[in-house]
Amino acid sequence: MSKPASSWAELEKQIMAKVNSALEVEMAEMVKIKTQEHVQSDVYDAYPDPSIYERRELSGGSLGDIEQMDSKLIESGLLEVVDNADFNHGFAARYGGYGGVNRDKSLAQNIEFGYGNKSMPWNEERPFIAKTKKEIQDNNLHTKTMRSALIKRGLTVV
Repeated sequence: MSKPASSWAELEKQIMAKVNSALEVEMAEMVKIKTQEHVQSDVYDAYPDPSIYERRELSGGSLGDIEQMDSKLIESGLLEVVDNADFNHGFAARYGGYGGVNRDKSLAQNIEFGYGNKSMPWNEERPFIAKTKKEIQDNNLHTKTMRSALIKRGLTVV
């Protein structure tokens, strides 16, 4: 338990330490899980039987692989979660290329906004990031997660 704050500034510092800890642990985990769920529902289920590429499902470095998602505080009170999944280079090497993706953008950006002429199911936009954000906001998951995390850290939250 932390010592009692002797000033408003000290109290704010103690609270923000707990908020930042909650962001780095519980909030990051919730966002990654929700992102993974939306990769499944908005990306994979939208084009369930790929015939042109090999799907890596939710592991093996894929878009839905939580191990490929990084989270960090970019400033006090502000968490960033990024899906850093890379293209399937082995598949591209075996089958002669990347199928028109924009290699200057991430795999997540190519899937989120589509690529090439967007004429096939696999290169149309599949906005899993936007839908993840919307689900979190619409269901107040960020508020619920933070509340629970702060209570776990000993704060009374009303």
